[in-house]
Amino acid sequence: MRYYILSKLLFVVVLLSLSRSLFAQTEAEINIRMATGKRHGQQANMLLNNEQMLRYENLARDKNSNFHSNCKPFVIGELESLKGYDSLQTPAFLNEKYAYKLFNRHGLGITRSLKIDPILTLIGGYDRTRSDKAAETALGASFLYLGKDHFSARYNIAIINAQYPYYMDSVIQKTDIIPQYGYADSGRIGYKTLLQTGYLAYAPNKTFRFEAGNGKHFFGDGYRSLLLSDNANAYPYFKITTTIWKFKYTNLFAELRDIRGSLGNKQLMEKKYAAFHYLSWNVTKRFNFSFFESIVWQSRSKTGGLGYDVNYLNPIVFYRPVEYSVGSPDNALLGASFKLKIAKNIQLYSQVLIDEFYLKFLKERKGWWANKQGYQAGFKVFNLFHLNNLYLQGEANYVRPYTYSHGNSIQNYGHYNQSLAHPMGANFYEAIGIISYQYKLWFFSTKVNYAKVGLDSSNVNYGQNIYASYTTRPSDFGNYVGQGLTTHLIIGEAKVSRLIRPKYNLLLEAGARYRTQQNVLNTNNTIFIFVGIRTALSNLYNDF
Repeated sequence: MRYYILSKLLFVVVLLSLSRSLFAQTEAEINIRMATGKRHGQQANMLLNNEQMLRYENLARDKNSNFHSNCKPFVIGELESLKGYDSLQTPAFLNEKYAYKLFNRHGLGITRSLKIDPILTLIGGYDRTRSDKAAETALGASFLYLGKDHFSARYNIAIINAQYPYYMDSVIQKTDIIPQYGYADSGRIGYKTLLQTGYLAYAPNKTFRFEAGNGKHFFGDGYRSLLLSDNANAYPYFKITTTIWKFKYTNLFAELRDIRGSLGNKQLMEKKYAAFHYLSWNVTKRFNFSFFESIVWQSRSKTGGLGYDVNYLNPIVFYRPVEYSVGSPDNALLGASFKLKIAKNIQLYSQVLIDEFYLKFLKERKGWWANKQGYQAGFKVFNLFHLNNLYLQGEANYVRPYTYSHGNSIQNYGHYNQSLAHPMGANFYEAIGIISYQYKLWFFSTKVNYAKVGLDSSNVNYGQNIYASYTTRPSDFGNYVGQGLTTHLIIGEAKVSRLIRPKYNLLLEAGARYRTQQNVLNTNNTIFIFVGIRTALSNLYNDF
């Protein structure tokens, strides 16, 4: 009944947005905006969408830019300082009066500051290898308030119904979660879930910015992040960002959920908390170094957690010393990111993640279980062959067994049965290649993934599942990446999309995905073809 009522209300909002989108502002207001370039909402977040973010990273590749591209989502006020921002925000071919009315508008303008845009997804697909149909629908609305300089707010709500190809459906059956979304309830066409995200942001000056909401974050310059990514479901958070000189310092406090055994009942879900520090430093015009630390601890519950530990509210101290000082068994991680601009159009980047390590055993190379680390290395080439908006990216990721896991499995580095970092969990290495191109409102992309993953076998914990306690490991020594049921995974995807409404990222898309998973037990192949329309508010990772 709840979903039925919401669906009717959202249908009315979407219908109003679409029907009035051409008349939401008067012609005089449009002309004033186009003539003065006046914009609102410098504190609004950009969408956490790779295709959109890549366009702004292209502007930030200048060695004189002080922009921190590794802190996502981007904030409009920070992007405005980039050379070429205005032309990218409103391309010349959209500046003509009628083109602006048709394409570069919000859906429904209540006031000059308050906008309502539809969230609409109608995607159809077909799995040729299994002759199975798949579909995804979403109906909702996005409310955006654009304050002048200091305040902004957004609220997104949508009902999602979907039927997925076999390899994704098997994951949903196992985890009870639609990947990147919430709990998978039974729906009319497979599964349904309710999407609710948003934030309130306030910046009293150029130094401090405060934000509270329910959403996702990403630290790093790669396609993946081994520190904190947007892979898991959205979570409640409070964020403080401090920007001084060449430093950008992020304090992020979040509430997470362990949903195992809850059957979707929020009262039965175990609460846990997390706190993150991320200090990004543009050391030189070409080199960025960033330091990361996080702590995850269990809430007070039937299993005897500590509640919210106020020691971790300190926005400056290092968490590991605090953890030791209070005698806490909480889950702490350390990490670092690097980026080097080696040429005008080329960037190198990397990450190091340290969960635990013992230097003696690390030197001996005997595969001690608690040497839990992850490594990333990659590159980006902008305007390849001097062709504007042609991008090439290559990336490798390596994560040792049992990384991100914990003795008390509730305190692992996960949320809603999903990893807060890489979607494959641990005990894998991966190589990724991406080529993408943008021409006006058209986007073309090709992506290839190869991964070697060590899955659990015969109910033995070989270190891939971060939700298994590391106390159940079969051996202290002799652990290596790929141990267990060694599985080879190859995924290729080609996609073309056409942006219909830039203001809320509504696009037409079509593509094909090939996936093969092979181990000694079986081989699963998938050839999936899809086409439809989507409001792309966030990244959707289907390559796992």
